[in-house]
Amino acid sequence: MPAYRLYSITPKCNLSIGFISIMMRSKLRIKKNIKASTLLEALVALVILIVISSFVFLILNNVNRNSNIGLKARAYNETNNIFYTSLADSDFKEQLYDFKNFEVLRIATYSPWNSELLEFKVTARCKQGRLLVEKKRLVLIPDK
Repeated sequence: MPAYRLYSITPKCNLSIGFISIMMRSKLRIKKNIKASTLLEALVALVILIVISSFVFLILNNVNRNSNIGLKARAYNETNNIFYTSLADSDFKEQLYDFKNFEVLRIATYSPWNSELLEFKVTARCKQGRLLVEKKRLVLIPDK
């Protein structure tokens, strides 16, 4: 006997009512079996999330510190400031500017190609000696 003929014994109107009552009973049974998470489980999940995010933050902080992006940006700004101020004032004397984590050297040398030109150079180096920024330009020797 096929499976769809199992309900053929009951009348048709009772079949639909019986089917609905079976569905309602199964829904009620499902709702009884649902368990909610406790406050302790939520706190444990929150602590795990905080620990993982703190490790990620520490790793990213170390990567940023080792890349010297902030130091290079500050050195670039200071080098540009010294370079353009010196050009505006026509001040090309050798001078060393000392900052917290780097130093900027301003120097001018006579050009080997033309005696009326100076090779003006401003370089920024970190305390370990690594070059951060270098800016140079040929300028006319100022009249005195």
